[in-house]
Amino acid sequence: MDSHSADGPDFVEISGVGVATVTIAYYFLCTSPGCTGCEFSWTRGNETTQGPGLYLQFPDLVPTQTLTCTARNPATGVTASVQKTVKVTAGPSNVRIVGPAYMTQGVVSIFRCVASCTPPCNYQWSVTSGEQVLEISPGDSLSLSPYTDTILSETLRCRVQEPVSQLHISKTLEVQVARISSVGIEGVDTVTMGQKYTFACSAQCNPWCDYTWEYMGKTYRGDQTQIPIVLQGQPQKLVSHLEVTISSDYTSVEPLTCVATNSLSGATVNGTKNLTVHGEAAAALQNPYEVLPASPGPAAAGLAFSLKCTGAQDAASVTWMKSRRPMAASERASFALDNQTLTFSPLLPEDDGVYQCVVAEGAGPPMQSIGYTMNVIYGPSSAVISGPDSIIFGRSYDYRCSASCYPTCVYTWIWGNDNFQGPVLSLVLEEPAGALGLICTAINPTTGESAIVQKTLKDGPSTAVISGPDSIFFGSSYDFRCSASCYPTCVYTWIWGNDTFQGPALSLVLEEPAGALGLICTAINPTTGESAITQKTLKVDPSDIEISCDSAFLTAGVASVCTCTAECDPACIFSWAVGALSGGELLNGQGSTLSVNLPPSTAVSEVVVICVALDPVLEVSLQQVLELELASVYDVNITGDSAVKAGERYTYQCSAECSPNCEFSWTFQGKHSAGDRLELIASADSTSELLTCEATNTLSNVTITATMNITVTNPFSVRPSSQAPPVEGEPFTLRCVGAQEPASITWLKNKVQMPTADEWVHFSRDNATVTFGALVREDDGVYRCVVVEAEGGVPTLSAGYPMQVNYGPDQVVIETSDGGGWGGPVMVLPGSTTELRCAAACFPACRVAWFYGGAALSTDASLAFTPTNTPNSVLALSCTASNPLTGRNGSAVAYVEQPGGDRRSLRRRPLEEVKQLLQVWGENGSTAGRQNMTAMSKRLTLARLLRTSSVTAGASFLQESGVRERRERGASEGQAVQRAQQPVQELRLQRVAEDVGEGLGFDLLRGRRTETKTRGSNDEDEPRDKHTL
Repeated sequence: MDSHSADGPDFVEISGVGVATVTIAYYFLCTSPGCTGCEFSWTRGNETTQGPGLYLQFPDLVPTQTLTCTARNPATGVTASVQKTVKVTAGPSNVRIVGPAYMTQGVVSIFRCVASCTPPCNYQWSVTSGEQVLEISPGDSLSLSPYTDTILSETLRCRVQEPVSQLHISKTLEVQVARISSVGIEGVDTVTMGQKYTFACSAQCNPWCDYTWEYMGKTYRGDQTQIPIVLQGQPQKLVSHLEVTISSDYTSVEPLTCVATNSLSGATVNGTKNLTVHGEAAAALQNPYEVLPASPGPAAAGLAFSLKCTGAQDAASVTWMKSRRPMAASERASFALDNQTLTFSPLLPEDDGVYQCVVAEGAGPPMQSIGYTMNVIYGPSSAVISGPDSIIFGRSYDYRCSASCYPTCVYTWIWGNDNFQGPVLSLVLEEPAGALGLICTAINPTTGESAIVQKTLKDGPSTAVISGPDSIFFGSSYDFRCSASCYPTCVYTWIWGNDTFQGPALSLVLEEPAGALGLICTAINPTTGESAITQKTLKVDPSDIEISCDSAFLTAGVASVCTCTAECDPACIFSWAVGALSGGELLNGQGSTLSVNLPPSTAVSEVVVICVALDPVLEVSLQQVLELELASVYDVNITGDSAVKAGERYTYQCSAECSPNCEFSWTFQGKHSAGDRLELIASADSTSELLTCEATNTLSNVTITATMNITVTNPFSVRPSSQAPPVEGEPFTLRCVGAQEPASITWLKNKVQMPTADEWVHFSRDNATVTFGALVREDDGVYRCVVVEAEGGVPTLSAGYPMQVNYGPDQVVIETSDGGGWGGPVMVLPGSTTELRCAAACFPACRVAWFYGGAALSTDASLAFTPTNTPNSVLALSCTASNPLTGRNGSAVAYVEQPGGDRRSLRRRPLEEVKQLLQVWGENGSTAGRQNMTAMSKRLTLARLLRTSSVTAGASFLQESGVRERRERGASEGQAVQRAQQPVQELRLQRVAEDVGEGLGFDLLRGRRTETKTRGSNDEDEPRDKHTL
């Protein structure tokens, strides 16, 4: 059988770059998916090659190239072809920056960036000073002036990029800022002829200054010793010294001028100091004091040394100054002989300076002595050799030896078997050698002390360098070169991953995507065996691709955001695909982020999220795959009967489409339970109940619910025998409906079995009805019948009948806002307002009407009452409460009087007028009140109770007594109501009688005269006069 596949080629594709740069090698690959045995051939112009891979390198710039790949199936002879165009670019190369050698403050300088590029390159400038970026500007030219007056130099960087291949290269140039300012001269202002003086000229100068001095028509170069003095945040300052001997034979003022010239720009600035010159004789007469050495030897560091203030033997006080500053004693410096001697023990280099003594004699001012300039002899110490560490055969190298030393040290060099003198040494290695030692000895010419320093020089290789691109791309070829200063020529070894290569040049092809990779080169001198190692980290583009999502799993129906990142230059183009792990695409998208929101009904447990990062120039892509669990929950259903019979048991099942799993919970009649199954018994009082099942995904905690309306049927119910409402004092009958010759019926009130032996509650022979002889308020409750349809059967609870007994009104009273009662005569001040309420025991709430003086006043239960009758007159204020369900009503009356000039006027009324007043009350009161005037005294106990306690307590007493009488006597409805209301009506009469009788001095209840006294006193029932009315 032929080993070649009989299928294909169906189509052919070429992988590789679309843009190529001259001198760089590229690799192209031709494939035909599905045709495993296909043969491939390439055609470019007149050139033909065989094989699936093709390497191309364009040494020169050529037009756009067309590559054709043909795949042929040798078994069938079928062929297929595909073409790819490759654009060829050149550069950038030969980059240079053209412009002035320096910049001047306030002057604009123009720099140009030049490079070879096809097509033309793009340019971008960046200007920095140290770590600070000063300016970024596009274009091949740059106009620039110094950024601030303190910057000494600025670094210009030109970045050149070929626009098609995106290859780029940079060139850097450091430009000095030429500056000169602030010239000053330091030194004494008064000089004496024949003496030697030192002056210092300083200037703020960059990069360097040359100094010249002018004095009395002569020009001096100075000592050319320039000491940079740099203060933080200030320009560099350079100093030059001049030592001059004053030669004037008369007293005058002569100018000393310093000229500073910038070594870069040639600009100059001047500084002048006027010197006052005295003759030598005058100077000697003016200053008799002088500081001189008191020790015989030189001022050498590490030894004791003394100075003496001469001419001050009779001085009142002597103090010392160093370099014009007061000097105090210390651990090393002490004073003796009345401060005329200063001793250092030991002397140190920092004791250099000009020392003076300040002498005070008599009343004259203190005088400074002639100074002594002390230069401490020290060193050598801190010897150092400066110069390169590695040298190459046949080349010249310079080395300098330096040490801390005064006077200046003498330097001696040893190089192999040769000796040299002087601080600077130039060396040429005449033949290859290994490591060599260079020795320098610094000797103090005064003390003979010495210091030795040695430096080991390596005969190459020096620092090795790898040149080549910093970024590489999958599938492309790149060239690198390793170099080092080495004689004879070094041998180079490369390490790339697990592979090793030889030679200074290396071509690399990244065969599979990877992150950053390290390329190592080792340069070895074949003669000495010395080596230098360097490493270059190559960035792979695209690389470091990662997918991150805001959740560790996905939830169907809930959006999750995933982000894809990758290292790309220029920026990558991202594309997405989301599919089931078992196969099949669910969604796709573009961009660095993707919102994944799968439909709630997505029936998979795991999904695959794929991100592809594509380099837009090289058309190279890299992908990352992330597997996530999918949490879903949908299609929640409840199975079971939607119509049930009260009191029976039913089972329900809850189910849902869940991934990975769900937990179920139920809610029924306010109760909760867990699990996917539920058993319930419907309440006998319900006609409809809502059953809820909640399914919760165990991974995402997402919850959805399903509900079922359950209709409850009950064959038995309790109903009244008539349409009339239940009213207090009236008979009422309830029936157990639905029972057809049951085995037994039992009655419940508020879930408690009703007693069968009650003279006021009667049951029918078959217990099918219950009759109340006369309803009372305590009969309120929910009544049910329990039916057993057959002997030994299961009892069935009927639907309940809630009975609320309607009653009232009774206990009608007029109350004030503080709970007090108004009854009988009430004395009210003119224009006053009283908040009143008509209160009555009533269910449902009674209707209320107010009347004042026979006229309707209000129908609200509360009333803000202001009297309108004339002074010393009485008008009746009444409230009437009526209950439309019971058909009953009741009222309360108060008699309102507005007093005139005498607030006790009521007590002086004639007896006949009082009788008329009582008659008025009797006509407005109830019939029962008028018929029971003579029986009032028999109710004295009740009256006292009402007087000494609240109206409500009295009303409760009356109600309980009325109910008891009704139960005992079985009176009719009207009689029971009359007895319940009679005590209240008598109470009204009693209060009026007491109030009026008190004004007349009579006890109207007992029919005898009493003394006037305060109501409520303990002896109100003990009269002192037996005159009767």
